[in-house]
Amino acid sequence: MPLSELKEKENFIIKKNKLKGELGKRIAEMGLNAFTKGKIVRKIPLGGPIQIKVLGYDLTLRNEEAEGIDVERLTINE
Repeated sequence: MPLSELKEKENFIIKKNKLKGELGKRIAEMGLNAFTKGKIVRKIPLGGPIQIKVLGYDLTLRNEEAEGIDVERLTINE
């Protein structure tokens, strides 16, 4: 499922970064690669940006960028 479909406070693990070109490269350099765990901190309504926490820092992604990152939802004890 795309990262954009998760709700606030949900944990996830990245399965694949499907973004191409310079944007895909930048996202990968920020640590959004396969097997990286994170959490949705906040989602702005009406298709606004998504704030996530990965690798100990907060990152804000546009909804279109979040749609290009496949994730799996995690339960709290995973």
